[in-house]
Amino acid sequence: MRSISRSLVMVMAVALAFCFSARLAYADGESVTGCSNCNGYSFTATITQVGTTSTYQVVYTITNNNGPASTPYNWSLTAFDNGDSVSTPIGGYGLTVMGPAVLSNLSGIYTNDYIVEAGKTNNGNGNCNGNISSAFCVQQNSTAGLPVLNAGQSLMFTFDINCNTNCGLLSSWDFLGSSNPPNSTTGNVYAITNWGTPTSMPEPSVAFLYGSTLAVGLVFAWRSRALRRPTKT
Repeated sequence: MRSISRSLVMVMAVALAFCFSARLAYADGESVTGCSNCNGYSFTATITQVGTTSTYQVVYTITNNNGPASTPYNWSLTAFDNGDSVSTPIGGYGLTVMGPAVLSNLSGIYTNDYIVEAGKTNNGNGNCNGNISSAFCVQQNSTAGLPVLNAGQSLMFTFDINCNTNCGLLSSWDFLGSSNPPNSTTGNVYAITNWGTPTSMPEPSVAFLYGSTLAVGLVFAWRSRALRRPTKT
């Protein structure tokens, strides 16, 4: 019994060492809600580094909580340190835009209605790809079939960006964005220029989860083997 216990301890030590040697991946997130110009809308962004590469996945969600209906026009996010440079990743941004399903768009996919650009202008208007390299911007790419957000509905943008080596995230992100009334290109329903509030949560890496599962599996395997052994008389 003593030798079995020592073997189990050795196996568990190796498994746990594998778990904690794995790099933890963090999904940093910030949001803007309840601001004077939000007009019943909220805005949430998460930025997750893909492994140890210079690629980051961005998820940005606009939610109409209790405001008037509108069509998001453009938005930008300054999230990286001054001097960092955002660019197009190899293979492109891979933009996906998901929103409310309607009769004219049962899939709720609005990817073709928007484009992503690196950078933004100083005043955050529709001219993306401006002179602030540590930001990225999304703007309309269509004039027909654009999404309309009614109360309780959201529009979610998912895409990848590239940032030069050793990029760092700001402690507070600069959110800019505006929307128009449905079927109109003038007038703002919301127009935000706000600093975000952190909502980041650590996420265990795949390797960490694998190691934890391995350790638990070994314990159950040992217990099953021990129970099957005949007792001495």
